[in-house]
Amino acid sequence: MKRDKSSAMRDLYCDLMEEVKRRIAVVNSITAGLMPLPSIVAYETCYLQLRIICEIIALGCLAAHGDIPQTKSKRLLKAYNADDIIKNLEKLHPDFYPVPTRQICAPEKDKVGKVEAITEDYLQKSDLLKLYGECGNVLHRGNLKHILSQKERNISFKKIEAWVQKIMTLLNHHQIQLIDEDKMFWVLMQAKKDGRVHGALMEKMS
Repeated sequence: MKRDKSSAMRDLYCDLMEEVKRRIAVVNSITAGLMPLPSIVAYETCYLQLRIICEIIALGCLAAHGDIPQTKSKRLLKAYNADDIIKNLEKLHPDFYPVPTRQICAPEKDKVGKVEAITEDYLQKSDLLKLYGECGNVLHRGNLKHILSQKERNISFKKIEAWVQKIMTLLNHHQIQLIDEDKMFWVLMQAKKDGRVHGALMEKMS
């Protein structure tokens, strides 16, 4: 049976989330001191990964909403800048951004009893745009005036760790409201059975 394009795009979303996991693993290895790099190189490498993660999350949102015809326009199919993708998706579907949730297992069974919203700090849409801009600033060497001032860069791996935690809180288990108000895409980043990303299309019962 031929699969519809929207299902294929949701599979692509899961593949993109697997990439996020690999890039977070690189950042965690660096901040844990497991990769012996000069401090400034380690710092910039972490921010490079964070910038690409922002782009992947934005591209993932685009893929998840493959049932919106405008997401397949030439402009959006060629888009890679997280700012542009987010702004365009907001116009098409204001509730496009992932919502973090937590699975609560039923006490008598090893099954999910309910899902509740996460209220603690996570990477909100505004945070993603802020982080994306911050990454751009870090990954530029700076102008000659700045270099001549001989000011040392403020390197903080604690800040990087905080950003990673926000990203993980957002993505660990999240829901995406599709353009059809009766449908949601639920995603689990680390399934028990195989450790991989799993996604499921959920539909309200009439």
